[in-house]
Amino acid sequence: MKNSKLYITSTIALLAMVIIFFACEKEKDYPPLTLGSSTAPVVTLAHIEDSLNETYTYLSLSTNTDGSIYYVALVAGSDAPSAQEIILGNTVPASSGFTAVSDSAYIVKLKDLASAGIFDVYAVSTNAEEGKNGEVEGPLTITCPDETPPYIVEMDPSNGDDWVSPLISEIVLYMNEPVTLVDAGGISIVDGFDGVTDLGVMGEVTVNGMMVSIEITDTLAYLQEVAILIDAGVFEDAAGLTSQEYSTDGGSWALTFIVQDAIDMELFSGAYTCYETDYMYGGSYVYDVLFQRSGLYAVDIINMFDYGVVATLVFDGVGDSCYIPDQPSGLSAGGDPLNFTSEDLVPGYCTFVPGSYADDGSNVKVCCWLYSPALGDLYFASDLEFVKYGSSHAIPDLDGNEKRMNKGLHPIQLK
Repeated sequence: MKNSKLYITSTIALLAMVIIFFACEKEKDYPPLTLGSSTAPVVTLAHIEDSLNETYTYLSLSTNTDGSIYYVALVAGSDAPSAQEIILGNTVPASSGFTAVSDSAYIVKLKDLASAGIFDVYAVSTNAEEGKNGEVEGPLTITCPDETPPYIVEMDPSNGDDWVSPLISEIVLYMNEPVTLVDAGGISIVDGFDGVTDLGVMGEVTVNGMMVSIEITDTLAYLQEVAILIDAGVFEDAAGLTSQEYSTDGGSWALTFIVQDAIDMELFSGAYTCYETDYMYGGSYVYDVLFQRSGLYAVDIINMFDYGVVATLVFDGVGDSCYIPDQPSGLSAGGDPLNFTSEDLVPGYCTFVPGSYADDGSNVKVCCWLYSPALGDLYFASDLEFVKYGSSHAIPDLDGNEKRMNKGLHPIQLK
């Protein structure tokens, strides 16, 4: 048993010495791979006359051995690629290739060129015997014609946008190619509602390659429809081709947008928390209400004063304010109908005079009085701050606070 252990130990030691020996042995130097004595192929590259289009043309390619042909078109002036770069597709754009029979002519379509672009074409071939390549042929320089007049691809503000800021400083036109400005007087910015009235806001027109900037010198009016009219021939490309007219298209303006409204009323809908400070009875209250749009610039506040009644709130976009106009409240005291109003009936009590709001609809501050139009008695004078819930909040209970309503309404004698 002792001899067996000694044998196993010796075997492990021997294996360890072998592993160490091979690990320490210097890596062998292999000679570089060299191709055999086959003939390096010669490629022939030619452009077919009268085949050049704005974005494509045809090439004639051949090789003197069976094998493959690779070709690529690079922007003129680019560094000449090596044979391996073309064969492996390591060019931008990547090269194309096909299998070829010796001394046979192949016609290929060279695609994805650019109008008025200048390109250098290169080609190389490999033989079928061992893939040996020949010399790179090229550059063969071709110049694409420009037969397309310049035209507008995009506009900023976006064409047809119906919520554009009245404070924009410029209108930018993006052309399909670099242009020069021929006649700035052929551009006008008019009222889209009548197509005639000049808005008087157009300033300097500048061109930088494919980008045309039209300066806006004044604030645009809310809800103004703006039409950009451009006469034919205002812009010219390098080939001397001129731009088309932009005015109407099937009864609508070809280039137009609408300025946003003073208030985005869609933002003022949904559930809000009301933080009420009551100056008549004293105390603070927190409860939920619902804003529901009821007019162009108005919402109904459902559950006013936590009494389950409705009051209309009106927004003034010009003055950046809001108020509750004088209106029946649906409440009464001893048979006397009471009204809501934001009118400051007794100055010095309420803080939110006039009311205010956040543009994003998140916060509204307004004061409200509850009073008797017939008797002049005052019941509530409160500051109301409404804070909007997130969009996922459930519609609150709007029936009113029974405990508060049971207190009854009593006129307040102001000191």
